Amino acid sequence: MELTTKNYNTKNYGRTTYIEIDGFSVASVTQQKLFDDKEVWDAPRMEMYAVRLIDTEHADLMKDALCMAAELFEEWNEDTGKEIVEG
Repeated sequence: MELTTKNYNTKNYGRTTYIEIDGFSVASVTQQKLFDDKEVWDAPRMEMYAVRLIDTEHADLMKDALCMAAELFEEWNEDTGKEIVEG
């Protein structure tokens, strides 16, 4: 089993990172631009998806995926209200 991430960053929308186990999304963190000011980050959201755990290795990867999502959420939360810097 393998834990991977996929990043989707768009100029018009914001940024999203999916955390996957064997190609199936188990969590994501999304941060959009403010509705009133497209040059500033809004607060991020973190979502977890329903996953059926099949063994202890899978459970350990799920725990790691949730820790990764929480760390990314905390990092992006620090950008809330800050000007968006491209690059």
